[in-house]
Order: sequence, then C-alpha cells, then structure tokens
Amino acid sequence: MPKAARDAFFAVHQESEDWAWWLGRLRKGEIDKIPVFWLADEEGRPWRIGLARMFRLASVDSVHTCIRRSSDRHLDPAVLDLPTLLFGRAGDPERGIHGLAGRVVFTHAVAEGKVGEEGPLVTVPGAPKPSFYPNYVVQPTKPKDPGRLDGDTYATWTPLPQAERPELCAPRIRGWKRYPVRPDSEVRVPPPPPRSGAKVRVRLYPLPAGTRFHGEVRFHNLKPAELGALIWALTWGGRSELRHALGMGRPFGWGQLSIELGDVQIEPNDPGASAPSRDACRVAFEELMERWCRDRFGRSWRETDQLVQLVAMADPQRAVPPQKRFPGELRYPRLDVDSGVNEFADAKNAHLVLAPYWRQPPRPKRVRHRPSGRVAASAVPWKDGRWFLRFEDGSTLVASEEELEKV
Repeated sequence: MPKAARDAFFAVHQESEDWAWWLGRLRKGEIDKIPVFWLADEEGRPWRIGLARMFRLASVDSVHTCIRRSSDRHLDPAVLDLPTLLFGRAGDPERGIHGLAGRVVFTHAVAEGKVGEEGPLVTVPGAPKPSFYPNYVVQPTKPKDPGRLDGDTYATWTPLPQAERPELCAPRIRGWKRYPVRPDSEVRVPPPPPRSGAKVRVRLYPLPAGTRFHGEVRFHNLKPAELGALIWALTWGGRSELRHALGMGRPFGWGQLSIELGDVQIEPNDPGASAPSRDACRVAFEELMERWCRDRFGRSWRETDQLVQLVAMADPQRAVPPQKRFPGELRYPRLDVDSGVNEFADAKNAHLVLAPYWRQPPRPKRVRHRPSGRVAASAVPWKDGRWFLRFEDGSTLVASEEELEKV
C-alpha cells in the first residue's frame, strides 16, 4: 500500500473511536485483519482508505504545503533565521540538515522564598485542531469585516483550482498559535464537562501572583544586534506593561509573567574594545529590523502585522474594553452533545472567521510634530494614547495625540 494512502488514513482515523474498536479486537486476537474500504488511483492502486463505505477523505494539502505557499524559506533548512543562529538546532543527516551549536544558554529559574501552590483547578483543556479550517487557513473575508466570510465558500486544506479567489485555489496557513494574556480579573478556568472522564481531566496548580524567580542567561560570540534581539524578546523592548505566558494554564490566563534584567555583564572578545551597553544593543537590533523591513516591504517594522498582533496579544489591557478590538471572547468554543451545543458548527453556519486580534485605528499617512515642526515618515500607535514617530533621518520620538497634525 502506498505510504501516502497510509498517512492519509491515520491523519483521519488515528484518534477515532472506530479505529480504536477495530484495533482493540485485533490485539485481543479476535480478528486477524481489519476490513477497509478504498478508492483507487489512476493506476488501480489504493489512493485513499477508510473504515466505512462513505469514509472521510483526508485533505489534499498538508500544513507544510500551505506554509510553502507563503514562502519556501520557512521550511528551507539552508535558511538560518535569527532564533536558529542564537539557540542552534539539532542535525538530521537523512534530510541533509547540519547541526548548529547555540550561543545562548538559560539556566533554571529558581523561586525566591517559600512558594505555596494554589488549587488544584480541575478542567479539560482543548487541543487545537487544524481540521477547524475557519481558524487555521487564510479565508476570503469581507473588506470591512475581517471576522466574516466573504461569500459562501470557506478555504480548506483542499484547493479549489477553478475558484477565482486566491484564498480558495491556493490555501495558505493562517499563522502561528498564541494565547493572548488578559487582566487578572479575567483569569478563570472553566469547569470540566459533566461527562468528561478522568483521563481527559487535568489538575492545574497555579502559583500566587507576585511569585518571583531568578536565573541566568549566558551568551558568547554575539553581535550587538543579536544580543539586542535577545534583550528585546525578554523585555518586550523595555515595555513593562507587556507579559509573556508559560505553562499549560495559559489558555485560561494563567502563567503570565514579566522579565526584568538585573546585572548584565558584556565582555568584548577584543580586550582593547569597549563593551556596548544593553540599551545600545537593543537599539542596534531595532534599527536592523527597521532597515530590513523598509528595504523589503517599504514599511516600518513596528507597522508589520506580525509585530502589531504579537504586541497586542502580550498586552492584558487589550483583552477588555475600552481597548478591546476583537469581536469575540477569550475562551474555548463549547461542544456538548448532551445539550446539543456545538459552537464550532454555529460559527461555520454564521460564516465566521477568526478575526485579527488587533485592528489598527485609522491614522493619517503623514503627520507633523507641532512642537518641532518636523514631518514624520511613519506614525504608529504606542501606548497610553501616544504615538511612536520615525523621521526620515532615522531618529524617533514619542508624542501625544495633541502634538500631531495631519499633513
């Protein structure tokens, strides 16, 4: 049997109750073969197999196929991105991937003082499923409502070659999974469904708010911009209001944390050279990203959708009014067979699409900073109602709304 047919079968049936039942009988010796239905390819070989006469067909495209449509570079082992250069990677000789030693090492973070666990909090976490294509695949959406399908046809993992919309004829992956943080008042764990068994329930033991840990980060042979990238990622570029999220409880809002840098010791490889400050390294990274984005996309790094969404999801205040801008709730969709609730099906019937978490407010293309009289090349919403301005000479400034005027 072709490997592609086997892989397609397990992609659909590996976690199904039917397969578990047949496999159980086979292991007990009650049967020596599992009967299947199959469809032939042009040469008469099994193309797809299933456990019922009208079995589900596996999708034509894989996740990797849809990633490649965005860019082959995402999966090209010869392309070394910045995280790989910093942290290294394991080699795979069979695939021609060479190993790379890392230049950054994190020690374990140890809690300060005596820490008492809270809980247990019992719940059933939901595993994200790529089969829910309204979220996982780029959809044709309405121009003024990116949370609603434009038309009646969803883009799925199977291309529709005759379709006019590029989203339908050449599906692309939506992005990466991330759980937004939220204010402490919005952190809650839903109770497990009444009929959920012990095997699917988990117990969470969160730590009290304010628990502190300390650890070390050791690095060597980093360029200033590379060290600046590490500092920016840990501290969100110095924005203390933003948070990271760790652990199994982060879908519910647990595990939120911020990172502060203590004593940073930078020793240059050249004994006669002076070490740059950590702020200088961070600025070197930001300038590197700005130059790269402007040369490649003609826009500021801070204006890219990837960074805008990332920063928004790290800001707890954007999960609640008045700053909230996504038309939904931070919770799992409900699926309860006994009560007939299926919010996954409801979303499809209503032609809903996972809307962008953060939508940029309308802004003038060019603005003048009144106090200095200078015209900014770009203006990006910052925080506390202020704007981040970048001028043609590369200098930057943070200004209030009242200090700006349209040009």
